[in-house]
Amino acid sequence: MRRSGKVEFLFWLSFAAIFIFLWIAMIAVELLFEKNGSSLAVSQEPIRLLFILYGILTLCTVVGTVVSIFIGNKRYANLFGALFVIMFFSVIAGKSVLG
Repeated sequence: MRRSGKVEFLFWLSFAAIFIFLWIAMIAVELLFEKNGSSLAVSQEPIRLLFILYGILTLCTVVGTVVSIFIGNKRYANLFGALFVIMFFSVIAGKSVLG
């Protein structure tokens, strides 16, 4: 079965976006359990990494949404839309938990 280059691009972009989201979740869980009781002792390197990863994830999500809408692929448009909503709620949850 041969896929077009656009659909192949969407597949790998969605794979990268989901992988980056799982990486963000792993770092957030590590930060949550690393606190050791003091909320001011969180180092800045993981926070910087989270900002960079969220930026890359936002870029992947926006590009994937735009390309999937332009080629008319509803499956990937729904996937990237759901990823955008999950990403938004994870930012809100992370902000409320980590401060």
